[in-house]
Amino acid sequence: MSIKENLVQLMSNNNVTVKELSLITDISEPTIKRLRTRDDSNPTLEVLQKLSKALNSDLDTLTRDNPLHIFFQGEKINFSMHPRFIYKILDDIFEFKAGNQLEFKEYEPGVRITKYIISDLYLLLQTIDANTLKFRDQNGVIAEFKPTNIKATITKLVEIKYD
Repeated sequence: MSIKENLVQLMSNNNVTVKELSLITDISEPTIKRLRTRDDSNPTLEVLQKLSKALNSDLDTLTRDNPLHIFFQGEKINFSMHPRFIYKILDDIFEFKAGNQLEFKEYEPGVRITKYIISDLYLLLQTIDANTLKFRDQNGVIAEFKPTNIKATITKLVEIKYD
């Protein structure tokens, strides 16, 4: 996808109109409309930074050819359609604060299990022992899982900076 398509998708995900985004970013409405409709637009880095900040995103997601879909904490995830995705934290959990974004990829049996996983019940769990497949939920309850219950593993914390 292009910047045009990514901008349209991010605005939709955030329920933001052109007018609202213009007010938030101090970027003119005609500029935002041009970025949403033309493939040959050439925005400055400053414009891209303002847009990504206002849309709770990062430059990579705004500009990459194949952006990651954002799922919100507790939301059902379509793993078959989104083997890599961003999981946005809405409420503090483990060491993550509300607003943090975590990048996950679909779990492949036999691949090393990372510190955090998402289960088939769409729960973020902390790995206690990867060898015995023991995990802890946000309330401290420990449970054992089968590999088929693990749907995704964390790849990185996407840093969100607030002014």
